Amino acid sequence: MKVRGRVLEVGCGTGRGLPDYDTDVELFALDINFDALQRARRRRADAGLVCASSGGCHPNRTVAAVERAGIVIESDSLRVRGLMRSFTARPVD
Repeated sequence: MKVRGRVLEVGCGTGRGLPDYDTDVELFALDINFDALQRARRRRADAGLVCASSGGCHPNRTVAAVERAGIVIESDSLRVRGLMRSFTARPVD
């Protein structure tokens, strides 16, 4: 995966994709399931893992939530696969 800098992996689950990141990426992984995060830690021990509770997980709303938070998604980077979203983003200048 060709990303750089700080990366936030929202909804990382058990971390299957975490080893795909280069080791020089500062990686933070978020999931609402604590047990899944423990499995993710075994896949990428240097990732900052965060467990967040939620009244309900709606991964299909991720793009809108990121934009409401004041983060710009580079439109040519958005990839959609089912409920999964992958994109490059940056803070609003």
